[in-house]
Amino acid sequence: MPDTIHPSALLRITPETTPADIAAKVEAHQAALMPTADAVDAANKSALFAALTDAGIAKITVTYDGYGDEGTMEPPEAFDADGTSVAIPAVEVEVQSTDCDALTVHVCRQPLADALESVTYDMLDARHSGWENGDGASGVFTIDVGKQSIHLLHRDHYIAHDISEYEC
Repeated sequence: MPDTIHPSALLRITPETTPADIAAKVEAHQAALMPTADAVDAANKSALFAALTDAGIAKITVTYDGYGDEGTMEPPEAFDADGTSVAIPAVEVEVQSTDCDALTVHVCRQPLADALESVTYDMLDARHSGWENGDGASGVFTIDVGKQSIHLLHRDHYIAHDISEYEC
């Protein structure tokens, strides 16, 4: 296991701690997590692409939307090569996830539809943690089985104010 910084250690700030020290600790922590995250993503993609190929599914979309501390992911939608909507088969797939420490890997079997939702949720959380907070965000994952790719289109929502003030 790599030498890592537990998240609670990032909060140990003394009067001598500089912003550069904090940035270095955060960067070291994130770098230590990457090999595990990359391995989990690769294993999950391999399992999902194999199951989708066997089922004759060409494309999957998973949409999400959330704000005000609540977010939802819609059930995955599947399409064949002609773009016709098809059912996701009730086969089980072995997928991986990490514990809250982001280093401990858990393996479980899930129905394919649930696996698609949990894997895309984990990918979303890794890239846009807190997406459901405040004004929220929305987006769509597009899984192209032929290209073996997962594309994320993410939109952050926010309210902007353009204020001008003059003394005339």
